[in-house]
Amino acid sequence: MEIEWFKLRDLATQKFKSIPKTPGIYFIRWTKDGAPVSIPRLAGSDNRGILYVGSTVGLRRRIRDLWKGINGKIEAHTIGRSIIFCKVSEIISMDDYEISWEELETHGNAKGQEWTALKLYANQYKEPPPFNLMIYRKLFAVWGIFKWGESRWAYEPDEFVKSIIDPLEKNQ
Repeated sequence: MEIEWFKLRDLATQKFKSIPKTPGIYFIRWTKDGAPVSIPRLAGSDNRGILYVGSTVGLRRRIRDLWKGINGKIEAHTIGRSIIFCKVSEIISMDDYEISWEELETHGNAKGQEWTALKLYANQYKEPPPFNLMIYRKLFAVWGIFKWGESRWAYEPDEFVKSIIDPLEKNQ
């Protein structure tokens, strides 16, 4: 599956009008000159540059809030707190953030794919993406003890998630 990535700055310039208002999952990545930046992790480097995985009931509103958070309005999105506290703007410019999303039928499906993506990422790199600091550790532990694919909490990753985070294609 070919994934389309968009510069957050370009979407903001267009007032986010091309983003659907539906539930979905989204990924934020770090790029430099159009190529993903490799991010060192505990168990190797994430050559896809994934910074954050999120889900939402409304993609357009949440991505607009994300942009506000990156721009310093920390109450708009959880990512803003990490960026401000860690002074990330010293190494990642506003032009270096890219996003991709998938529309899903329900917020429940979006949440399930988000947790599946986080679990795949954590299994691969032994830690979550750098800006997913607000992971509810209790839920993360509960999701980890369910047998994959055999409980109502266990989601199989869809093609979108697998094409961004595939544990069989580590460090591509």
